[in-house]
Amino acid sequence: MADAAIQAQSADARFRVIVETGALDLMLSNTRAAKDRETGGILIGHIDNEGRAVIREATGKPRGSIFGWYTFVRKTAGLGALLKRRWRENQYYLGEWHSHPGMPPVPGGQDRSTMRAIAADGAYCCPEPILLIVGGRDGSREISITVFLSNGDAVQLR
Repeated sequence: MADAAIQAQSADARFRVIVETGALDLMLSNTRAAKDRETGGILIGHIDNEGRAVIREATGKPRGSIFGWYTFVRKTAGLGALLKRRWRENQYYLGEWHSHPGMPPVPGGQDRSTMRAIAADGAYCCPEPILLIVGGRDGSREISITVFLSNGDAVQLR
């Protein structure tokens, strides 16, 4: 495994996530480049032998994505082909990431609705998608990681 930049887990340790350095670096550089606009993409990785979700890759925003000061709607251009290639490498869709520039990294109502829909949609093959949000104010960076369950619950990791 590459260097772990972040390790987080739920209070009961049922959900554990590792974010590798390369994935985090991409999210942070995309967030800096977007300045005061939201940006985002998908999270790709695998579940390791210890049951941890290992995020090895994050994508930038696909072509056609809608983004603004308080909005990010990810489109799918190029993601199908990328995920097919990663599938052959035993790397899979694990969830979504986006930024909340100038704000705390707390999932909003639209974030929760989107992630619950993904959890319930069998086409994603991801019944417990991860949402990673990069936020913060005054140049500081804060990150939240939340797992959404198909029953509608959300579990915050620390």
